[in-house]
Amino acid sequence: MTQRAARVAAALLAAVLAVTGGLAVLGATPASAHAHLVRAVPGDGATVTTAPARVRLVFDENVRTPAALVVTGPSGIRVEQGQVQVLDNTASVRVHVMAAGRYTVAFRVVSADGHPVSAQTSFRFTPGGSALPGTTHAGHEAAADGGGFSRGRVIGIVAGAGLIAGLALLTVRRFPGGLVNPTNGVGRRDPP
Repeated sequence: MTQRAARVAAALLAAVLAVTGGLAVLGATPASAHAHLVRAVPGDGATVTTAPARVRLVFDENVRTPAALVVTGPSGIRVEQGQVQVLDNTASVRVHVMAAGRYTVAFRVVSADGHPVSAQTSFRFTPGGSALPGTTHAGHEAAADGGGFSRGRVIGIVAGAGLIAGLALLTVRRFPGGLVNPTNGVGRRDPP
């Protein structure tokens, strides 16, 4: 590798590392440091015609105990049964839903970074298929808060892809003469 090629490779590596580092810093903002609810089952605002046996909350990162899920029915009576189960990024509890009406799911979980996160969702139960037109949902699955990846994860994926692309380019540049414009090492092309 010539000195010029070495300088270009070093500059390219520095640029890739600077961009990757910048993206990593942007992705580590305090707002993205805590778990965010990405899905509730039944979905937030959903109307279900079949009584759910469990309420399940899915977050964009792992959560840990202590976790609390309080599910109250239309008359204000709690309907959750048993202990809250926490597995990776999901917290769930068994429920006994009987009466028609609005159910509120209040939760408090601990993010992987140790910060508590609390909020609430709700769903409406209308037994026997009597849901209002335009509000029915085929099942209990529905997005609660957007869904998919959080901003921090997207930035991390883009930063990782940039790092891999930069390392691949550096690897290609290390071949004598490069792969795109091979030479015999003296600066001229090999005869065809």
